[in-house]
Amino acid sequence: SEAEIKKCMIQQAEEVALLVDHTKFGRTAFAHLLDLDDLDYLVTDQKPEEEWIRLCEEKNIQLIY
Repeated sequence: SEAEIKKCMIQQAEEVALLVDHTKFGRTAFAHLLDLDDLDYLVTDQKPEEEWIRLCEEKNIQLIY
């Protein structure tokens, strides 16, 4: 139910930021919260691998680390 509330918030938002630590990259999540196309900012604690940097550039996601 918490994930459903977050999905509603994402749909209503003008901009969406995802905050994740470096251990979450390349892992499968239990619940699907959003598509990368819905994301404006990705904030993390360490520089991600080049694959993620390119993906953010392609999807026009501002990467902050």
